[in-house]
Amino acid sequence: MQPLETQRLILREMHSTDVGSLHRLFSDPLLMRFWPVFTQAESEAWVAAEMRRYAQDGYGLWAITLKGSDEAIGDCGLIRHVVDGTMETDIGWHVLRALWGQGYATEAARASRDYAFAQLGVERLVAQIHPENYASRRVAEKIGMRLLKEYQHWRGLRLLYVLECDRRLPLPPGCRATSTEGK
Repeated sequence: MQPLETQRLILREMHSTDVGSLHRLFSDPLLMRFWPVFTQAESEAWVAAEMRRYAQDGYGLWAITLKGSDEAIGDCGLIRHVVDGTMETDIGWHVLRALWGQGYATEAARASRDYAFAQLGVERLVAQIHPENYASRRVAEKIGMRLLKEYQHWRGLRLLYVLECDRRLPLPPGCRATSTEGK
């Protein structure tokens, strides 16, 4: 995959040299309060799994870097897997705590969303978010996702946010949130 470029960021495939930078994220107890904190070995396994995913699926979670730097400040991207019993394309993001509140997660998530719909032809994106993770809920809403339901994830209660793409309209504005109204 060619790197994705936004106004301030580059999203690129992870490399084994990113483990140190990404381990700073995954070992931060506050950042990981809704997921288990990673050991060094688990951070290495995470990066290795994403590298396998690129070969298998052609995409995965990408390293987020600031333009002008190659150091990973987070990850964002797409994972194809079973979510609440259905095969889905899941979008996710993490950004270093020192950089929270600057819009980097939203900027990276928008680029990933647009890539999914315009380049991969994905019809629907989902995000699984812990109910108390208000920052991630805001990112999901800012990229056009809407809450579909609550469900029991193997790690506890999660909210399922969804965005479907309407191919009759130009992309990405033609992407619309799934509505639960009238159901």
